Amino acid sequence: MIPRREGKIVNILSASSRMGSDFYSHYSSSKFGLMGLTQSIGLAAARHNINVNGICPGIVVTQLGEKQGGGLVHQMARYSGKPEELLQEKIRKSIPMRRFQSGEDIGYTALFLCSDLAANITCQAINVCGGMRMN
Repeated sequence: MIPRREGKIVNILSASSRMGSDFYSHYSSSKFGLMGLTQSIGLAAARHNINVNGICPGIVVTQLGEKQGGGLVHQMARYSGKPEELLQEKIRKSIPMRRFQSGEDIGYTALFLCSDLAANITCQAINVCGGMRMN
């Protein structure tokens, strides 16, 4: 990228990059670190016309996650001792758009960040979480 004097880097962060979590403290801290790396590399790469950004997904529901133990909501229900259906509905209602994210939601944001439409966007973290986090 440096020799070509252009490039796009998109890191997948998390809504947990913005706020700590008692449930996933190890996950949140690693995503905080990736947020710092995204900003730092973005500053260093900007002079080479390389954009470095991150995407902060909320709760992403995938078929693979559901097959591998029920996904995040299932794990949270086990951790909290609350019924999964009740917890899922409570979390969904806490999201302003009232839905979890899909892989397509994240992919379309990555496509935008890699396009010429985002030529002047760098060192940023874009929330794709239905309004769950606002910064």
